[in-house]
Parts: sequence; structure tokens; C-alpha cells
Amino acid sequence: MKHRKNTNKIKKPRPGKKTIVICSLTNCIRRNVDEILYLEANGINTIVYLSTTEFILSTKNIGYWEKMLPDTFWRIHHHWLINSEKIKNFIYRQYTVQVQDKLINVARRRLSKFLALYKKSGIR
Repeated sequence: MKHRKNTNKIKKPRPGKKTIVICSLTNCIRRNVDEILYLEANGINTIVYLSTTEFILSTKNIGYWEKMLPDTFWRIHHHWLINSEKIKNFIYRQYTVQVQDKLINVARRRLSKFLALYKKSGIR
């Protein structure tokens, strides 16, 4: 019996790729990756928050986006994926990251990995 090649694998974009296509229920929109501030899991969907103060309800789950977006996007919680280049502040005592005006909690089980990435990145 022959095994079929799985054609549904998620392919990470090329390192130099600057845009990504975000599909909602009604249409697909091409956006610059730098415009994405953070993503929030919403059941089987994901809310993608943009620097233009708008958001898009994507039909893909947050795990899909974690694999598709570049390494500058960090999974800090079951519900949150943030663009590390948009971090304004990290409040250590509260395990909270500030991205624009939004405060997002870092899950305790992800805290050590987050801190290692945060220190390595040199963000202050």
C-alpha cells in the first residue's frame, strides 16, 4: 500500500517575506507582518490585532499562526501570540507584557522561555 504525501503541511514563509495573507469569513487580506501587534485565540479562530487599531477575525487557529509567522512572534500564553518587536514594557512582578496600550499576561509555564528570549533580544 502506497503512502500519500501529506500536502496539507504548514509551510513557514521565507525568512525575507514581509507580507502575509489573513483570511476572514468574508475575504482574504494581504498585510505587512510588521503591522501585526498580537494575536488572540478565539476558539477555533484567531483575532489578529494590527497597529492601525483595527483587527481581523481569522478563520485559522492560533497554532497555525504560530507556525506561519516569523520567530519574532512569541507564544506567551495559550491564548496569546505577540510580536516581540512591539513590546513596550515587561512588568516582572505581574508577569505582564505591554504591547501598545494592551497588557497581556505571560503564562507561568511559559515565563522561563519568555525571559530567555526577552533577555536575548535586548528589548528594554
